[in-house]
Amino acid sequence: MEVRLTPDLGQKLQRMIRHGTNPISTRRAEIIPGSALGSSVDELSREYCVTPQYIEQLIADFKEKGMKAITAGARK
Repeated sequence: MEVRLTPDLGQKLQRMIRHGTNPISTRRAEIIPGSALGSSVDELSREYCVTPQYIEQLIADFKEKGMKAITAGARK
């Protein structure tokens, strides 16, 4: 499962990683570029200490909803 990022979307994710205040959204934003760079679900799962199912669901949600998948459920 791999994500393709446009330059604009990549920049938004980088801003969120660098300046994000919500740790959950920031962590989600870190996972997506890892997938875009070719890391496997298993590699991402080990790196972020989450289940492969979580990674797969996050990627599927990101493909469907875009940035809303990153910030879903995050408090502002």
